[in-house]
Amino acid sequence: GDGYWMNNTVIETYNYPAIQIVPHDPISVTIGWNMIGGYETSPTIIALKAANPQIIGSVFAYNGTQYVPATNLVPGYGYWANVTNTNPIVIPDAISKGSEEVVEMFKEDWGRIVITDSRGISTTLYAVKGEVNLDEYSMPPLPPSGAFDIRFSSQRIAEDINSSVQSIDMVGVRYPITVR
Repeated sequence: GDGYWMNNTVIETYNYPAIQIVPHDPISVTIGWNMIGGYETSPTIIALKAANPQIIGSVFAYNGTQYVPATNLVPGYGYWANVTNTNPIVIPDAISKGSEEVVEMFKEDWGRIVITDSRGISTTLYAVKGEVNLDEYSMPPLPPSGAFDIRFSSQRIAEDINSSVQSIDMVGVRYPITVR
């Protein structure tokens, strides 16, 4: 179904009925960023991308503080997925552990820029090395106003900083910040 952002002014626990098993209908999408969710299983993002080649880059979750690359579609949560065409997304069944190839999203030899604000919230940006399709590292639209978000001004989490000067955009951070 549709995904929504909720902004609460107080800490609140919402008790929803148990997750119900529903028909696994494909999810209609538009070109660009879409908010999607899974069913009662928790497939990996690798399995999601294998079943849906139109998904480019990573799939992001919002952990209540900031965007983070997702590893699985956990039932009951929403995820941002960037798609290149309007073919409906099919959510695959969960795959047993060890039955699929592990793909390293951020290479070990890439540079890392870790930015931490005064609350201890941090984000890691990556300086790529070698031939990389940078479109695979695009980030979702900015979160709601005031939320913590750090990204390259290209709207990516990874960038080739050797090819040109890159700016870093920071919103919702509390100063002072530490850059490591």
